[in-house]
Amino acid sequence: MPGSSARDITPAPSTDEDANDDLGLVLAKKRTTAAYLEDLSTKIMENMTTGDGILEYLSEDFEVVHEVERNTRPTHFQTNSSNLQQHLETMRALKKRWPNWVTKVNDASASLVKGSNTADVWCFSEGVGTPDNQWFIREYVTVLNWRRSTADGSWSCYRIRGIGSGGDLF
Repeated sequence: MPGSSARDITPAPSTDEDANDDLGLVLAKKRTTAAYLEDLSTKIMENMTTGDGILEYLSEDFEVVHEVERNTRPTHFQTNSSNLQQHLETMRALKKRWPNWVTKVNDASASLVKGSNTADVWCFSEGVGTPDNQWFIREYVTVLNWRRSTADGSWSCYRIRGIGSGGDLF
């Protein structure tokens, strides 16, 4: 991150026996890299409106791309973001308009090949806490694209792709 020197360089677990991280999540058993990335993706999605604890996992070239921008209905906010700062500003605007709005991840599923330096995590989420009379996607699918650093083995999310749902974003 520009201006950020604190980055978690703890390598992602590569086996069930190597599953240490500092996410503060209590799990009953050790985890795979897939489970590690699913947990990180859930944390990113659920904390995107605040940025709390997620910035260290987002790459400098991070972007957000939403398929729902193809809809013909007008939107209140531009949700495609050319960079992380722009996306966080959009999230703050959403939170200002709907203070009770949060994203809840109902399911996350990682797709990766053993030994690969890239992975995708598919999240099924819902936006909750908005008035019922608002145009707002209640459920949506998002793909978080990840890559592993060859230098230190850390994972960073470089893209969030919003697939959308049957409704409009707003």
